[in-house]
Amino acid sequence: MVARRGRAPARAPRRGPAPAHHGRHGLRAGFGRVALRPPGPFPLAGYITWQDRMAGASLDDIEVRALCLDDGHRRVAVCVLDLLAVTQDLADRIVAGLGAGWRADQVLVAATHTHSGPGGYWPTRAARFFMGRMRPEVRDHLVSAAVRAVAEAAVDLRPARASAGRAEARGLTSNRCLPCGPTDDEVVALRLDRPDGALVLIEIAGHPVVVAEHDQAAVSADWPGAVRRRLEARGLRPVVLTGALAGLSVIFPEFPTALDRHLDLVAGLATDATLRALDSATPLARSTVGAAVERVSLGPPRVRIYPATRPFAHLASWPLRQLMAGYLRAASEPGNASAPVHALRVGPFALLGFPCDLGVEVALQARAAAAAAGYGPVAVASQVGGYAGYVHHAEAAAGTPAPSQRGLWTYENAMGFFGTGLAGRLEAAAARALARAAG
Repeated sequence: MVARRGRAPARAPRRGPAPAHHGRHGLRAGFGRVALRPPGPFPLAGYITWQDRMAGASLDDIEVRALCLDDGHRRVAVCVLDLLAVTQDLADRIVAGLGAGWRADQVLVAATHTHSGPGGYWPTRAARFFMGRMRPEVRDHLVSAAVRAVAEAAVDLRPARASAGRAEARGLTSNRCLPCGPTDDEVVALRLDRPDGALVLIEIAGHPVVVAEHDQAAVSADWPGAVRRRLEARGLRPVVLTGALAGLSVIFPEFPTALDRHLDLVAGLATDATLRALDSATPLARSTVGAAVERVSLGPPRVRIYPATRPFAHLASWPLRQLMAGYLRAASEPGNASAPVHALRVGPFALLGFPCDLGVEVALQARAAAAAAGYGPVAVASQVGGYAGYVHHAEAAAGTPAPSQRGLWTYENAMGFFGTGLAGRLEAAAARALARAAG
């Protein structure tokens, strides 16, 4: 049995309008955090169930954390919620709640992708099978908490010196679909040193499903929350983004392991790499801030359970594919035929945000393309601004899994809602957004 961890003292929310720009030069950074657990009963998101998977006791605090950056000319915010995914409806409501002075291209709204966080906020009835029944009061709570966190970060702006670094967390992730397939163990960190301490923005790849695989009813931020606690013990104020998700699992022991030991194993590897990235961080030659967003047309659902290398299985699956396509049309958010790709930069540091479970090979390609364009370090995040399913390159989706990997490989193929062609469109959109953010 895992003892419930103590809650950190709550910080009083700072209210009031976002600060106006006065043309001052020099980077300023601010931090905000707000508790996220909705009042009353609520479902958890992340697994397909016929009945709502209702939340039980909290293993640790779930939160929304925000980082605000302002160089005197431009202001941007990164807002990360301990949720499975961000719907476009949720992101739009958060930006609208911030009021005048904020636009969608200035606010990157992301989810940590914990499978032990609140559901019930996806605005279609068909989504209840993996999110629980829609509960407007849950969505309103999430929006209110996110708006308060960003407002707190905007009020908290202080002069900051920016540096960035990266390190490798060897063994943190494994390819769960293909034997000896690619992994992404690179941890990227942006450090913002202020007179009162350091704020850090971190990107780490790997599915946050450790807690849910041990306890289906627990409420938890999973390993991103465990990493945050470890960094806070060192006096840092962290915001954690999850990188590549599709095709990747964080380390799972082959022998029975208690939940607290398993979390410590994952969080230890991730935290050690983060601290090495921060220790090796080099000052950014320029600290100007830029942001942009590009929208990508999704097109109709293109469900493919089996790849082109298995044409007979693909044809035989036609009835199931039609059923899944109909479900996807019913679950899609009304009026959203496109999805956003975000780019944020601080000098040469870049953050690319994608509206999906980003395939590991797609993430590696996007990072390499940004590096070739002169950026670095480059963070690449999943679950930003909306949700368009799993996104893989055609080559990865057509690979040959080991027998033990066939279940997840088939699942990830089926979750490629809009076909493998979406990967290239998202990569091109990321390049355009980054070029615009540099302008």
